[in-house]
Amino acid sequence: GLFALGASFMPQSPRWLVSRRRYKDALDTLRQIRGKNEDVRHELARCYKEFRRERATGKPTYIEFFTGANGKVLLIGVVLQLLQQLCGLNLFMYYGPTVFKKIFHAQRASFLFSALSGIVNFVSTFPALCLVDRVGRMTLLFFSASGMAICCIVLAVVGHACFKDDSVQCGDAAKYAMAGAIFFNIFNFAYGWGPVVWIYCSEIFPLKYKTKANGLTTDANWVGNFLIGFAPPWLIANLGFKTFWIFAAINIIGAIMSRMLPETRGKSLEDIQLMFHAWFHGKEIPPEMLCGEEDDSESESAELGSSS
Repeated sequence: GLFALGASFMPQSPRWLVSRRRYKDALDTLRQIRGKNEDVRHELARCYKEFRRERATGKPTYIEFFTGANGKVLLIGVVLQLLQQLCGLNLFMYYGPTVFKKIFHAQRASFLFSALSGIVNFVSTFPALCLVDRVGRMTLLFFSASGMAICCIVLAVVGHACFKDDSVQCGDAAKYAMAGAIFFNIFNFAYGWGPVVWIYCSEIFPLKYKTKANGLTTDANWVGNFLIGFAPPWLIANLGFKTFWIFAAINIIGAIMSRMLPETRGKSLEDIQLMFHAWFHGKEIPPEMLCGEEDDSESESAELGSSS
């Protein structure tokens, strides 16, 4: 009910409105989002030029969707969503009470973990809200993955060395080191790979294929969710705490990817398409793809004004 109520106050996407030739509504929405003191006519003109360019390429086809630059961006989105699930966070969400009980050998440990993990997960999301547009998406993803990798290494080393045959061989310090690593892992996920992957995937796809691409990357997220829900009991039963070496390796891959992928902070959706074109091809952007020239924007603003 709350979701439905909130959705009733959400404006339509300006780019979607442009694609439906509702230019006046798109202009009003941009003014509502940006504020009355900002001139949004050039942004509307750029949206319109990108719409015209995509319309000139013809109707969307699945062959074009899965190949070329579109296929490469789609692969990036799918891999990011898979890594978001396979980084190990949901192992703690699904099986954390069991792991905690194994560490502390207490009945209340399961309840304690559920309560504390929820609090840590909630509070740790606020740094993402404050920093994602200041330091950038890739910076948050890098530090998030690096922090989770360190936590998984601690869990693998301390768990294998100190927790054998359901007994603690290193004293209480090992218990608190394991608990600290688990909660620090949740903290790192909540400000980075939890929310930021969704932001990045919502930005990188062209409008022509955005709906299909977001749907497919969300499917990839659910595939990863299934794997992380299915595999850990078998892994822990056979590998014990060595299982966390696997998740450490996955997080290292995530950290490497975050250093390789281009940053989208401070860029419009049209700029992001140009950025990926240059990143894939390593050469100058073709003139027909440019949508930020002042003279074009002015002429298209006039055209949109007459259409409105």
